[in-house]
Amino acid sequence: MTLNKCSICNGYNANFRMFQMAVLSAIGLCLSFPSFAGQDISEIDELSHGFNEATITQFGWSNDLIVSQSGQGNVANVNQFGQSNFLNVQQQGQENSAEVIQTGAYLELQIMQIGTNNTAFVGQGGVGSSIDLYQEGDYNNAEVTQAGFYNNIEINQLGSNHDITFHQVGAFKNYQVTQGNL
Repeated sequence: MTLNKCSICNGYNANFRMFQMAVLSAIGLCLSFPSFAGQDISEIDELSHGFNEATITQFGWSNDLIVSQSGQGNVANVNQFGQSNFLNVQQQGQENSAEVIQTGAYLELQIMQIGTNNTAFVGQGGVGSSIDLYQEGDYNNAEVTQAGFYNNIEINQLGSNHDITFHQVGAFKNYQVTQGNL
């Protein structure tokens, strides 16, 4: 049996998570000034079949970060603050997770989770930013919050127990959600 649940909040709801995102957006914009290092390119590969994990915090502008995990424990916890930043998290196999906070302007976030427990709390605040989240197989979940202007969310959940809640606050925003079976 497949259980699908989709809850969309595309407006101005006063709840704690949106308040958190507004505060994080303000902090991120303050921290994105050129006084911090920028133009970093980081790649983290944890390809062993072990207890994966990766906690990264990145400040500045024009940063690229790729986190690849395969195998068992997974997890990721990534924070990225600044502008014109790119973040890609790929998790395959077993317990997955992700929890990403990205604030600033002109941000791009991609998350791909395939197999077993999935999950992926995502918070993004800023202007001209995008979230592309793909979950395939097993328990899924997602909870995405995006605040700011000219932002875009695309969520694809294929196979198993889907569950999505997302909040999109601001003006000139777009979203696309797909849930289905494999």
